[in-house]
Amino acid sequence: MELLNSLSIMPSLYCNYNCEYCYLGDLRKNKTLLNLDILANRLDEITQNYTIQHTTLYGGEISLLPQTYLNDLLQLVKDYNPAFVTNLSQEWFLNYCLINNVKLSISLNEERTNYNKTLQILKTLKGIKSICLSVVVLPSLLKKNSFEILDFFEDLGFDVIFIQYHPSIHSKVVYDITTKDYSDFLLRIIKAKYERDYKFKIQNEIVLRDTTYRATADSFMFINQNGNFSSIKYNEKEEEYFVEFNTLQEWKDFCKQEQKLYYTKCHTCKYYNKCKAEHLVNLEKDNCSGLYNLLEEYSKIG
Repeated sequence: MELLNSLSIMPSLYCNYNCEYCYLGDLRKNKTLLNLDILANRLDEITQNYTIQHTTLYGGEISLLPQTYLNDLLQLVKDYNPAFVTNLSQEWFLNYCLINNVKLSISLNEERTNYNKTLQILKTLKGIKSICLSVVVLPSLLKKNSFEILDFFEDLGFDVIFIQYHPSIHSKVVYDITTKDYSDFLLRIIKAKYERDYKFKIQNEIVLRDTTYRATADSFMFINQNGNFSSIKYNEKEEEYFVEFNTLQEWKDFCKQEQKLYYTKCHTCKYYNKCKAEHLVNLEKDNCSGLYNLLEEYSKIG
């Protein structure tokens, strides 16, 4: 059995927020709902070939789905270490996750719609271990002092994962943030955290230390609202978009093509098959999305 690092299930793209940098853009108005019978068949196909390490459920805003649907969805994925990603707009959803013992990743950025509302709710939830904050590295974060950022998250009291920003072909606003910007930010934040006694964890360090983690498409499978397998591609502007496949074999063929390109460009690199990128956007040395410099520097402190 092969290891699948991450299975992302997108039951719906519909969202009640309208964040300008969102990868969905106006696709967030799409209310198509994933047929759970189709999902069950897809999971059977996958688990005949792969061991699923983690499952992430998002969209769209997951808490807008009917509770009966969520119950059935959770029943299907309960054995695959599921976690929900939410904007926390529906306060009942927190208790639902706690009762069902499901990990919860809450999106938090100053650039997000209703940021202040989300922040105020979070301040009342301090100490819940099953919650992690999912924070995209955007301009508001890049301009801040490291200790200002660390003190802020220490006060909130939740672990944090800092997500690399990738513009989408559907985004209404595109920021000029490079891989180097992200890599430098993450390095300075981790170094600063080691200087003081902070209690919360930066979960990126788990990824940096994970010897099984791989950045290639065959480690990150998506199932979209249409019930199809899916993956991420990038255009010449490095803007992301989804491609979908009717069969598991089509997805495997796509992954093989990426692996060939990866081998051609990177097989002599010391971090070949050990990259810590979220996706292999750019394999050129000057702006390598494999986070080579971060890995080099982290090995000295981590």
